[in-house]
Amino acid sequence: MTDFNSSQEKPYVMLKSDKNLTGNSRYEGFCIDLLKDVANLVGFQYTISIVKDGKYGVEDPDTKQWNGIVRELIDGASCDQYSLMGFVFRLSPTSSPLYTNTTLR
Repeated sequence: MTDFNSSQEKPYVMLKSDKNLTGNSRYEGFCIDLLKDVANLVGFQYTISIVKDGKYGVEDPDTKQWNGIVRELIDGASCDQYSLMGFVFRLSPTSSPLYTNTTLR
C-alpha cells in the first residue's frame, strides 16, 4: 500500500461534502483523478491523507525544522510515501527552493 499526503487546495485536492464517505472516496479533484488513473494503469493501491497542519512545508529559519507535507515526508522516512501537491518550484537568488502554491485563474 502506498501512502499519499496532501493538503486541500481547489481544484487539485478537495474533501467531498458527503460526510458518509470513508477512505479515498472522501476526496475529489484534479490530483485525485490523476492518481486514480495512474494507479489503475500501473496497478497499485494507495491511501490518501490530509496533512495535519494543512501546509505544504516551510523551513523555520530559527529552528531549521520543516512543517507541513515536507515534515510528514521527513518523519515518515518511507520509500512508499509520496505527496500530492499543486505547486511549482522557484529558485531564489540564493538557489534555495521556495514553495508557492498554484491556482487556475
